[in-house]
Amino acid sequence: MKYLASVLLVFLVCTAIFSGVVGVGAPDIREARRHAEEILLPLEGVVGVSHREDPPRIVVYIEHDRYRDKIPETVDGFKVEVVVVGRVRALSLLQLEEGLSLTTPT
Repeated sequence: MKYLASVLLVFLVCTAIFSGVVGVGAPDIREARRHAEEILLPLEGVVGVSHREDPPRIVVYIEHDRYRDKIPETVDGFKVEVVVVGRVRALSLLQLEEGLSLTTPT
């Protein structure tokens, strides 16, 4: 009976560990970045997510420092670095705006 209870306890602990309940992070930084993209890109003020390999960490780019408190300190066990980059606009839109201002008569 004790043996059966011990085996059951070991089984439950292993199940919890492998299901992530005990806090085991993603197996690698790339998978953690993909998860961070899913949860962070929809947030207001977040303009991008990347990662660095050495040391492994998630990098989150935000428009303004006021959005910093929305970003968690870790994602899947990896440290998160926050970088304020300002407003991001597509280069083609900038080129279009510059072209319009050059062709507009003064």
